[in-house]
Amino acid sequence: MIQRIQTLYLLLAAGCAALMYFVPVYGGTLQDGLHKNFMVSSNYLLFILVILLTLIPFLTIFLFKNRHTQIKLVWLGILIGIVTIILVYLKATDFGTPATNTFKASSFKIAAALPIVVLVLLFMAFSRIRKDEKLVKSVDRLR
Repeated sequence: MIQRIQTLYLLLAAGCAALMYFVPVYGGTLQDGLHKNFMVSSNYLLFILVILLTLIPFLTIFLFKNRHTQIKLVWLGILIGIVTIILVYLKATDFGTPATNTFKASSFKIAAALPIVVLVLLFMAFSRIRKDEKLVKSVDRLR
């Protein structure tokens, strides 16, 4: 299970997604000097998507005997990752609009890039799972 490279990709993807919960996505300094950050946990829909983005790769690791299900779950994780990237961008820019907060300086934080890293890791895991599937099919043909 751990000896397969896609397992490491899936584990890293789950870890990066879990890290999003603890690190601010967007932040800045208000006019009065206070620092204010946008966390994933402050939005209910984004919180659920990040939890799913953490659980799907982690649970996919344990389905190593069923590669077809692994491929389907990785695709589901990729779709959730794309939705998460869009929602993070929309909610963070909405958080930084002058109507809600008047920032002197604001910017995206490191956690805004984590969904992209998760997406790349899921694509890498998908390619390795597909490569394993092709290997098994070619061995079955030889029998």
